[in-house]
Amino acid sequence: MRRLPAHFKAEFFKPVLQQALYQEAFESWFRGEVCKVDGIALVSSCLLINRQWFLAMGGFREAFAGHGYEDFDLIHRLAMYYPVGKRPADYPEDVKSRFPGDYRGFRRHFSYYAVPHLFNGSFLLHQWHPRPLTRQYHRKRKENEARFAEILKDTTLTLPEPLPGFQADAEILAVLKNGVFDSGTVLSDFPCWLREQQTLNGFPVEEYPGLFRFQAGVRKKHGGFWRKWRKLFLSPVAFFRDSVFVRKSWEKRGGS
Repeated sequence: MRRLPAHFKAEFFKPVLQQALYQEAFESWFRGEVCKVDGIALVSSCLLINRQWFLAMGGFREAFAGHGYEDFDLIHRLAMYYPVGKRPADYPEDVKSRFPGDYRGFRRHFSYYAVPHLFNGSFLLHQWHPRPLTRQYHRKRKENEARFAEILKDTTLTLPEPLPGFQADAEILAVLKNGVFDSGTVLSDFPCWLREQQTLNGFPVEEYPGLFRFQAGVRKKHGGFWRKWRKLFLSPVAFFRDSVFVRKSWEKRGGS
């Protein structure tokens, strides 16, 4: 046999290595570990969408500036036209959690769309990167959060104008003409449904608790000295508030 050139071998094995890394990261988080994956987001700005739908719905609203919620707004618009089930009473709420099993509000509702793709292997790994150390960028998050809360209250769903390049796709126009609607299907209790999905896909919660909690004995690694200084710079009020909370908690446990 002829020996393959080094660059050819690298390219040949690259997809196999990537697949192995993805699977390793996937199973590590599901086991409730934090050594390979820092966190998981079932609903995020990593979206794969038909280009004509993106243009027809006006893309991302320019009113969202800085950090956060422009992705949720687009998902909200899509979900209003393709409901997976009846929107719950707490749909407008934004309840965050490290573990998807504790999601509430629109984050939980959107997860009904995302979970099947997760188990099908349709997910991305987000590599670590430095975040912009600018107050203005992060201070916009609160404004964006309030803006999105108002959008969730609008059941008529007024769409932005289509973006340039939109072609009058007959199917898309028909869906838009019929307007938004709420499905009458009542969705299963989310934590129970999530457990069922794990079991059906070979990840019983007893062995893979990562979507609900850390594995026994695992503790989340703290960000260290640099993260604390970064928080002090970006949000001094939150920094001192959390510092007081940590000190009081330590004192309650008998620390000195």
